[in-house]
Amino acid sequence: GRRARTYARDGLDAEPGNRACRALLLRAEATPSAHSDSLRVGEQLAHVALYSTGQENAGDKVLPESVRMCFGVDTGPERWLSVPVHRLFGEEELERVNARRGLVIGGGGLFLPDTWPNGNSAWQWNVTDETIARITVPVAVFAVGYNVFDGQSFGGPDSASGPESASWRERRFRESLRALVERSAFFGLRNHGSVERVRELLPARLRDRVRFQPCPTTVARHLIPGWREPESRPADGSGSGSGLGPVLLNCAYDRAGLRFGHDYGQFLEQMAHAVRRLGRRAQVRYAAHMPADERFVRDLRREHGITLPVDPLYDASNREIYDVYARAALVIGMRGHATMIPFGCGTPVLSLVSHPKMAYFLADIGRPEWGLSVHRSDLGAVLSERGTALLSEHAAAVADVRERQDALWKVTQENLAELRTVFGGGGTS
Repeated sequence: GRRARTYARDGLDAEPGNRACRALLLRAEATPSAHSDSLRVGEQLAHVALYSTGQENAGDKVLPESVRMCFGVDTGPERWLSVPVHRLFGEEELERVNARRGLVIGGGGLFLPDTWPNGNSAWQWNVTDETIARITVPVAVFAVGYNVFDGQSFGGPDSASGPESASWRERRFRESLRALVERSAFFGLRNHGSVERVRELLPARLRDRVRFQPCPTTVARHLIPGWREPESRPADGSGSGSGLGPVLLNCAYDRAGLRFGHDYGQFLEQMAHAVRRLGRRAQVRYAAHMPADERFVRDLRREHGITLPVDPLYDASNREIYDVYARAALVIGMRGHATMIPFGCGTPVLSLVSHPKMAYFLADIGRPEWGLSVHRSDLGAVLSERGTALLSEHAAAVADVRERQDALWKVTQENLAELRTVFGGGGTS
């Protein structure tokens, strides 16, 4: 903790505007010290996750809490020990985890090579194989995603030799993955695409241990205590509410080169066409998961003269994020959780596919037609057509979402029944 704060402050001294160093400092200061542990240590679960603070990704803020809601209504520090995924998992952290009832790792796309890179695992959790082997409590990997982009790998593009070479990083990831699977009592990935990719990286004897556990954000309606449907969408699905909510758009600009390639100008033109068409049916607003996402609003106004009101979800609480998505009539999202969170709220969705994980999710729910590649030359026309159809038959679209969500909830309930045995009760629900 102290060293993490020192490194972050040194980085900010060198570059005061560095967002990564600012995020590291906020996380280090928010992490509880060894002396602030709950007196109910033996009843707690430890939780390795990416804990988003400040104006970071709204989806990442929702994720840790949504995982915890699967195990009980109390998601706070009395029941949970937070273990930040990017921090070195050393002797002190190992001792604290081994004093708990068990360890949950997830959710989110933690199997990613370029977010919080480290030489111990080559993915987001900074832990050695030897330390994994010394965890003595039951371990559950829960709704983790394999988030490698098309054209990206754990090996990276370089062909250098030596300890940081592409082949070294690829091998390090495979070895870390194998150590984690061997140690886990439950290993659930959040879509079948991730299940298949990870099984390919494992020896045959371990492949069957990898199974499907949907992201808990996709079943949010079943997890949030006291959930109530918005007035515009009655709980009975009758469609007799007070009118449709807005159409929400979301685009992502991290790793823009991997998402758009050379097609960004075409993408923006096609989206302008869709915004104009859909705006005839409902108000169109923009849901920003990160401040950088607002580039779309600026570019659309500058290049096509269209101004969209913005909902800055990066400044919202988790419940406010759910409320915004629940009140929407339709969400058209590029970020994974700009599709999964509204779906979990029972809201019809269309996905702007710039990453394989979105195609994985849509395949899991049997609706690949809800996804449209950002590279399509006819994106505007097709997006308008499909969006208009969902708005025109909104009650049927909501019912379709609920039916598909129920299938994910059934899988989740079956897995949680198993995990109650793994962790010995004491709070899973």
